[in-house]
Amino acid sequence: IWHLRDILNADHFSRMNVKAAVTLANRCASRVLANSEATAAAFIAAGGSPERVRAVPYGIDAGPFLAVTDTETAAARAALGVGDAPLLGLFGRLAEWKGQHIAIDAAAALPGVHLLLVGGAMFGEDAYAQSLQDRARELGVTDRVHFAGYRDDVPILMRTSDIILHTSVAAEPFGRVILEGMLAGRPVIATGAGGAREIVEDDVTGILVPPGDPSALAEAVHQLLMAPDRRRAMGSAARTRAMTHFTPEAMLRSIEQHVIEVVRR
Repeated sequence: IWHLRDILNADHFSRMNVKAAVTLANRCASRVLANSEATAAAFIAAGGSPERVRAVPYGIDAGPFLAVTDTETAAARAALGVGDAPLLGLFGRLAEWKGQHIAIDAAAALPGVHLLLVGGAMFGEDAYAQSLQDRARELGVTDRVHFAGYRDDVPILMRTSDIILHTSVAAEPFGRVILEGMLAGRPVIATGAGGAREIVEDDVTGILVPPGDPSALAEAVHQLLMAPDRRRAMGSAARTRAMTHFTPEAMLRSIEQHVIEVVRR
């Protein structure tokens, strides 16, 4: 059984990588468990056997997000120095395809709104991380864009944020950070591609926007900031969906069933 957690296409891998992975899966795997329908579809489109692949979405423990207190979020706001200003949270490694530059451009069009970037560069992407600092300076928003680096208190920082952003310019295989934001009880504005479309119910638990479009992102943020009741309702609906559709128990039951089926074949 192969657990596939990447979209096998040219956005993420070379042609040789894709061919090798698909060939090995077709020849050696009894079943391929993809983390989303989008991942499964990409596997099939690359030549993977449709009979072998099934989608099993992630499940995440809600406990750490439910345990966050108002005292912790107040302390986090004080440490960031944002006061009562609206705060957008974007979580993930600093990489061009993750689209942090899109979020900075959107923040520049939203006076008074602060942006929290949590994560650092990996895989030789330090130049991109530096370009984000440069971009914030060029746009005159260094006082409103906070580079937090790697953190171990993500649930607190998500609860501290008013809105969670997901800005990937290429399709995400799943979008774990989206689900985490939903468990934090926050609406997520996400790129409408890949696994994100399977997690976010557009205009119910969050908002889907086109990839690589800072204007659309800024407009979606503006809409939610101008409608606090809608924002709170959307965050509540997001948490409910995450806790009912994406639980660790459901994920494990599904994987167990596939293991049983494969063993009994």
